[in-house]
Amino acid sequence: MVATTYSYDFYLRGIYSSNRGARKAERRSSMQNSELTKADSSAMKKIIEQLRQLEWSEPTVMEDKDSNSMNTVSDSTNYKFTKLFADTYNNLLESAGNSTSGQAKRLISRMKHLTREQKDALESVGISISSNGKLSVKKGTVNQAATYKFKQLFGSDSDYLTEMSSIAKKIKRHASQIVIPPKKAKASTKQDSTSNAADTSSVAAIAEIAGSVHTADLAGITTDTANTSGSASNSLIGNTVDVIL
Repeated sequence: MVATTYSYDFYLRGIYSSNRGARKAERRSSMQNSELTKADSSAMKKIIEQLRQLEWSEPTVMEDKDSNSMNTVSDSTNYKFTKLFADTYNNLLESAGNSTSGQAKRLISRMKHLTREQKDALESVGISISSNGKLSVKKGTVNQAATYKFKQLFGSDSDYLTEMSSIAKKIKRHASQIVIPPKKAKASTKQDSTSNAADTSSVAAIAEIAGSVHTADLAGITTDTANTSGSASNSLIGNTVDVIL
């Protein structure tokens, strides 16, 4: 019976089931950091659970042992899950490291310290630690590593994974407590709109008052003009009558 195999992205979607958009770099750039931290810490716990239960394959010999490309389903299970661990670890390192929570940052420091302590064990299965603490995976070394090395590092009784799972759980809890403040730009726009509306109302009121005053003035001027004209006419009529008589 041939065992069913799946692609790397299939497994990645599974461990990021709580927020699948967080597994893609192009989506991560537009997401809130607290949202990413929750997604990454949740994914970290899931990949750890899967590593503990994984049936590691026997070492294989590959012609492209120095290649790290992974585009097919045929890549070894060992490589897929080793890379899943490294990629999820790196995501969490970045998101929690940029968190506004001081406790989350301290937990990340603890996570990096524990990983450095496992440097030799990690390198024996193809995982190396860079100067910034992130992990990288070498396919050739992974595929040629003895099965017992994976079991020692990632097995069900691994103290390293127990500590990592505990840290991921705590980071998720702290990320869930972060309250995202409202966007200032929108609040400012709303305030400006309210101010503009008030200013417009004030101008309209002033214009209405000014119009009323102007109308009243015109009415007064018309009345005065009419009275003056009437007086002048009466005077002229009187003078004319006197001449005729």
